[in-house]
Amino acid sequence: MIEEDWSRCEVLVKLLKPLQLTTTVLCSEQQITISMVRPLVASLISKHLNSNQTDCMFATTFKSTVSKELVKRFSMEDPNDEESTDNLPVLIAQMASLLDPRYKNLKFESSEQIKYRIQSMIRSKILSVNNFLTNVDNCNQIAKKTVLDELMGQFCDDDEDEFTRYLSEPQINHNENPCLWWKARENVYPTISVLAKKILCIPASSASSERVFSRAGNIITPKRNKMTPHHLSALVFLKNNL
Repeated sequence: MIEEDWSRCEVLVKLLKPLQLTTTVLCSEQQITISMVRPLVASLISKHLNSNQTDCMFATTFKSTVSKELVKRFSMEDPNDEESTDNLPVLIAQMASLLDPRYKNLKFESSEQIKYRIQSMIRSKILSVNNFLTNVDNCNQIAKKTVLDELMGQFCDDDEDEFTRYLSEPQINHNENPCLWWKARENVYPTISVLAKKILCIPASSASSERVFSRAGNIITPKRNKMTPHHLSALVFLKNNL
């Protein structure tokens, strides 16, 4: 290698460090990750991949190329792109960010149009969850129906009020635990908490499942290949929960 190549390697080490840290965070198994995808990508683009006057030509080209690929891959700036509404991974990540009290202000989204679209999706999901919970508890509700319920009827905008109250909550620090936040407010936002549990449990990457396959491959060896599926499952479970 020539001296110029060593210089480029030194530049690359510094440029790749934020990408390596982001990958490590999104591959975590001990915290919610799906809601962090878009905030972290936006932070990479705006803070770590933003060219400045001190950058050399190589660094400027690298930052520009990676930034464009991230914008394209995660649909960070496409409010008028109809294909974005059919991109399920992007939609799930957007809804997860809104349901995460650390990022619910959606400051990392590029336009108010995108924010409004995400809120509309959440509202429709809340209605679906509310209808499901209503059908499940329908018999109990009929049994407990009072005279005032008969005379005044039921309010149909409880889900809207619940979502509005959630949006008015202050956004918490990114170092706080959203699971604890939702656990403390599960009774305050009963419908939204159900939706949050369904979406926020989705991992941001397939690293967790790949680790399980790797551990199973380390347990089953050519000299230990007669193990039953039951014993293999038990050993993998013990290994993952040590």
